[in-house]
Amino acid sequence: MATHYAHKMLFACIACVLILIPPAFGQVERTEHVLTTRITSSINLARLVDLTAQLNHIEIEYRPTLLNNKVVTLRLVHEVTPHELWDLCLTILHSNDLTIIQRSGKEGLYAVVTLVEAAKETLPATSFDSGPLAPGYQAVIRPLISTDPESVIESFKPILSNGSKLTITAAPALSGVIVSGVQDRIEYALDLIDKLDSSLSHPVITTISVTHRSATEVLAEVKAIAATLANQGGMDLVSDMSADINRQAIRIIGPESEVNSIEALILAADQPSEIITKSFDPRGYPLDTVASFIETMAKDASPRGSGEQWKLVQDELTNTLILSGTLTELEAAEAAIEQLAMMPADSRRVIKMIPIKNREATKIREIAGQLLNATILGGGGDSGSGTDDGIDRQAEPVSAQGIGNVLQDEGQRDLELAVDSELNMIIATGTPKRIEQLEKLIKDLDVRQPQVQLEIIMLSMSESESYDFGVELAGNIDTGKTLVGLGSLFGLSNLLPSSTSAQASGSGGSAVILSPGDFSAVIRAIDTVNEGRSVSMPSIVVNNNETATLNSTTTQPFLTTTIQDSTTTTARGGSASAGTTITVSPQIAAGDDILLDYSISLSSFVGEAASNGVEPPTQQTSLNSIATIPDGYTIALGGIEITTEGDSDTKTPGLADIPILGELFKSQSNSASRSRFYVFIRATVMRSTSFEHLKYISEELAGELDVDDGWPVVEPRIIR
Repeated sequence: MATHYAHKMLFACIACVLILIPPAFGQVERTEHVLTTRITSSINLARLVDLTAQLNHIEIEYRPTLLNNKVVTLRLVHEVTPHELWDLCLTILHSNDLTIIQRSGKEGLYAVVTLVEAAKETLPATSFDSGPLAPGYQAVIRPLISTDPESVIESFKPILSNGSKLTITAAPALSGVIVSGVQDRIEYALDLIDKLDSSLSHPVITTISVTHRSATEVLAEVKAIAATLANQGGMDLVSDMSADINRQAIRIIGPESEVNSIEALILAADQPSEIITKSFDPRGYPLDTVASFIETMAKDASPRGSGEQWKLVQDELTNTLILSGTLTELEAAEAAIEQLAMMPADSRRVIKMIPIKNREATKIREIAGQLLNATILGGGGDSGSGTDDGIDRQAEPVSAQGIGNVLQDEGQRDLELAVDSELNMIIATGTPKRIEQLEKLIKDLDVRQPQVQLEIIMLSMSESESYDFGVELAGNIDTGKTLVGLGSLFGLSNLLPSSTSAQASGSGGSAVILSPGDFSAVIRAIDTVNEGRSVSMPSIVVNNNETATLNSTTTQPFLTTTIQDSTTTTARGGSASAGTTITVSPQIAAGDDILLDYSISLSSFVGEAASNGVEPPTQQTSLNSIATIPDGYTIALGGIEITTEGDSDTKTPGLADIPILGELFKSQSNSASRSRFYVFIRATVMRSTSFEHLKYISEELAGELDVDDGWPVVEPRIIR
């Protein structure tokens, strides 16, 4: 009986084992003419009962509402026979307070009922049915020879509880007891009753719990020690000892005088297992995946496990797992890894969809392909490496059929990369280890880049001064026969001796002396001073290592006149542009210093076109350089200064050279101008992950322009 009981417990343990097997259920195989089946993954309890009935060629009735809502997960390490499946089904039903009974008077008809219903419907039998398809719940009459029923019931009180699924009642009329309960518990109870009703004088039942080791291991060691002591002439134990697997305890049936001695042996054998450290090869799988698998398969959460001393370290340097645990845990870990190693190589290839959140997926794929020597898909062909050759920067999304073709390519590499540009996602196909390398690399590459605010001030200042002084003299000499006119004219005015008014015109200070008909004299002096200042203050926000461009231009069209066959045609000849173009690329270095690559171009129109159809003249100033500035500092650029000076004398030859008097025969013009161009750039790093910096400067500028109240406000509304 004990062997049969242990056999059933084995199936209960098998049901809890977790291994990696493709999901399926009801797959039937025939091996050496023995019908077997493999049950894996999740299965409805009703489906399990149906499968058990089908394979054992019996009928099992049940109420659908009793089973349909119950789902169990089974992962077995081997196929099970129909009789093994029967025992497994009973174990699972008992754990759900259900069982299978055989209907009275209906031979071969079984039914799934609750344990309460089973206790009411099952009639006592004179013998225990231990056959292959024995009912899960039975009631057995056990006659007693040397022990009274009350003593038996009293002895069972320490091990009976509300959840024991076992009851023992006295049957004085039958000179015995009636044992009712689930199959394995009845077998356990009948074995104890037989020992209590043996020839031992005043036997007692004692149960001693074990903590650090399994009950089977402790019992084996206690029996070995007891046998050694008996051979050496020491105590010879007559008590019967057995392992109670369910309760993790040692059951003792024998004289009370031996209980203390046996308990001492049990405590000596029930010591914590030694902690051992061992390294494991993940067999090509990712370290974290294998570590999680080993912890599920090997870690013993019971007191006999390593407990807090369990330690599993992922050594990425040597690509190994270092495990500290008990010998049993280490053996379980080694067995789990061996199971992984037995999987076919083709089944180890996986497809992983990796979303790229902060950068362009094509760029990430290009970098990852170069570093990991991956095959690039979706381009002009297999590049064979991660270089630019064959990379399709505008790759189309890869279809499921395309991925399937990739998996069937025998010459493929162990990592292929494609890009879904619409979802900004990398589609990777390869072994788990290579996928793990890719994910770690992408985690480092796909980071949100801090932003840089660039505040630029372009300052243009101009100064000019011009001085003009001139004297015009004109006179008429009338000899009566001949009229002679003399003059030293420089275009200062329109006054002549023939003028009748001495009214001066034009700019500047003027003095006019006029003798109508005889002579005129004009003296003019003007001093012109100009000062100009132009300030442009654009502000740009750009990601780290990206390029920002600001372009503000003015376009001026010009016309072209064509004369053909006495017909004049005026049309647009083209246009000329002038303005400001700024290109800036910041790179954040260590300590938040900013490496700034900038290009600034400032152009302007400086006059009218020389002739029709010709572009107006422009002046252009450019700055190009690379500089490093601290965060928040301002760099001054440019400082271009242009100075122009000019002196012009217009004079009457000969007369203008006469000392002092010659000044009356000159027109002088002196000019001086200076223009300066400066650029100031202030760079500020904005690292806030929630974009608080950007929100602040945007709201501040909106407040200055009095537009912050103009944004639409989202308010909840009730839709009736």
